Amino acid sequence: MEGCCASGDKSFAKVRWVKGRQFVGISREHAVVLDQRVHEKGENTGFKPTELLLISVAGCLGTTIVSMCESKGVDVKGLEIDIEFDRGDDGIWEAKIKVGLDGVNEDVKEEIVKSADHLCKISNILRDGCRIFVEH
Repeated sequence: MEGCCASGDKSFAKVRWVKGRQFVGISREHAVVLDQRVHEKGENTGFKPTELLLISVAGCLGTTIVSMCESKGVDVKGLEIDIEFDRGDDGIWEAKIKVGLDGVNEDVKEEIVKSADHLCKISNILRDGCRIFVEH
């Protein structure tokens, strides 16, 4: 089964500064604009990096859910994922995710969402940690 990324997949992206707080992120043949809101000294022309992280988690989870539904022959009528990051009282960041999966009975929905959460590569990277090496 394929989720958002096949196991062991290596991903690559490049980010280039345009002006002010604006950047363009490029991966494969796609590009996305990153920027800050006006009150954060940006021009609000694109996503904030944290918003792209939220979209990445939800997109990975959604792709995994759709893939699992396809493999089980489950006909999905609709899928919407709401996600937010916030700091808990202990200072640790928390992701709160709500999955709306239409046309699927509750038992099957619970099984699929739990399994997808376990398989989602982006969620697992955030949960388990990631070594980051910055060179100059």
